[in-house]
Amino acid sequence: MARFVDKLGIQRMIDQMVTVVRGKNADYGLGMIFKALTLGVISGCRHLSDVVLLGMDEALMKTQGWESFPVLSSITRVLKRFALRNCIELCEIQRIVRP
Repeated sequence: MARFVDKLGIQRMIDQMVTVVRGKNADYGLGMIFKALTLGVISGCRHLSDVVLLGMDEALMKTQGWESFPVLSSITRVLKRFALRNCIELCEIQRIVRP
């Protein structure tokens, strides 16, 4: 699934098109966080705290080229700042990917 997301360029599109207001010291791109959430849901994670466990999967981290993984508070901080306009931006990405 990760290769499919990469082939479509979804992570890059999220980074470029979704404008969640974040601090200048944000360590993780928005696309990376959403890709991690997507992979977590697909792999059976039912809670955000389960998604964070993906960071312990060495094979996943290596294949994705991720050196570190966001902690739970980083993910929830992004989701709390997510607004209606960001949903519209994600819908636009979906429209591009699914012609």
